[in-house]
Amino acid sequence: MTNTLLKHFKKSPDIGYHTKKTFPLLEQLGSLALKDGHPNFDVLRQHYGNAIYINPNTPGLQWREECLSVEDLEGSLQRPGADSRLVLNCFGTDSFTIQAQRKGAREDHQYIETCIYGFTKGKTTNGTEILFGERGGSEGGIGKLLPIPGGSVELHHTIEGAVEVEGLEEAGIKAYELSKLDLIGVFRQEADSSQISNFFVYVSNLNHHAPPEVIPRRHQRFMELYKKEKANAIGTKDEIELQARASLRGAARVSDDIAVDCWENRRAVLIESNPDVLIDRMKREVETHGKLYHSVAGAAALYFLHEFGEEVYRELMDLSFFRKGDTRVIENFL
Repeated sequence: MTNTLLKHFKKSPDIGYHTKKTFPLLEQLGSLALKDGHPNFDVLRQHYGNAIYINPNTPGLQWREECLSVEDLEGSLQRPGADSRLVLNCFGTDSFTIQAQRKGAREDHQYIETCIYGFTKGKTTNGTEILFGERGGSEGGIGKLLPIPGGSVELHHTIEGAVEVEGLEEAGIKAYELSKLDLIGVFRQEADSSQISNFFVYVSNLNHHAPPEVIPRRHQRFMELYKKEKANAIGTKDEIELQARASLRGAARVSDDIAVDCWENRRAVLIESNPDVLIDRMKREVETHGKLYHSVAGAAALYFLHEFGEEVYRELMDLSFFRKGDTRVIENFL
């Protein structure tokens, strides 16, 4: 699996969007793939068959979203707009087609998933620390470390807006608790990856409204609510999961600080933003799990380059699990 570094931004650019809310890949499948201009997920479920692997037999737990896809991303990165703005030409794709691309059932990669990672930082008594999550949910990679927030960009969101949305949904971080949001780079998980996608990597800083130590405790509180709802629910495993997630969504309609997707990470942790500390933690991840979560390698490379400079970045890139294997990182800076 290959992570290709496409761009490092020394200064965060403004982004301009030319978005068409159409679905080119679905239009190729014929009229039944769309219903009133939106993906017809029931038809797509039949069309893609076993390529739909995220809770395939439980519609209420399936990943059904309209997602953002950037056309000719390399061209946009090479041709900055006026005032060095990054101008993106965007279209729609959908979560079933994304899964089909991941499984090789859909080989057209002109329109692929757009994702974000955010390295959320703040000052603590230990110095500057970054918020990470230990992966939960029902897919692979359980227990592996990922930056919070992270996820796919929905069609009705901007990319930077998705950072704020995912931060709220995963850990209850509100937009006003962030004083700074910088785009530091872009990388791609290539077609040899289990998740072909374009990743936009951000660094954000928590302000005085949310000391970093508060966020893991906040996430723990949401997880306790989620686990309590599961313990009180009745039914099959899937039915219990549905009830617990529905309870979180219901609570969010009453209070705006509920992390409705807290279950995506079983625990939130703070790790010092120090290259030696981070490298040691990554090595322990490899010892424990066999490898890093694949996309984290690309995000970590850009973070090291941006935060610690070229020399420390080269030390990271010399690590064996950055040079080869499932978390290989290569450079193709534009």
